[in-house]
Amino acid sequence: MSNTAPNPDDTPPAPRKLTPELTEAIAAIILSGNFRYVACKRVGIGQRTFKRWMALGKKYPSGIYGGFRRVVVAAETEAETRAVAAIIRAGQEDAKHLEWWLERKFPQRWGRGRGELLELKREIAELRKQIGPAACSE
Repeated sequence: MSNTAPNPDDTPPAPRKLTPELTEAIAAIILSGNFRYVACKRVGIGQRTFKRWMALGKKYPSGIYGGFRRVVVAAETEAETRAVAAIIRAGQEDAKHLEWWLERKFPQRWGRGRGELLELKREIAELRKQIGPAACSE
């Protein structure tokens, strides 16, 4: 057993009261493109507190937590919209940005492994024909 005092940095911050100012601060951090956990660290709340507030917002959409949830989701939606628009704009100058976006948005059609995946599917179908349906059902 150690006589050393616990490091206060190892314990999550105590839950804070949800306020409109805190909601706006979190939304601004998320809107600038950060993840939820980064917003939590920046404003000094634990991730569990954030998740609890989001769950309460889902359960009670008309209260303060419902408003919090709507603001967070709206900030995430706006951040994503802005990011995609920036990628599309960058693609006007350099097509690699559009290629990157297409690979992720439509991986079945544009993914880098698409050709290899189709070839593997063809090979599997051919092998199934060769060994027969009985062997495939085992």
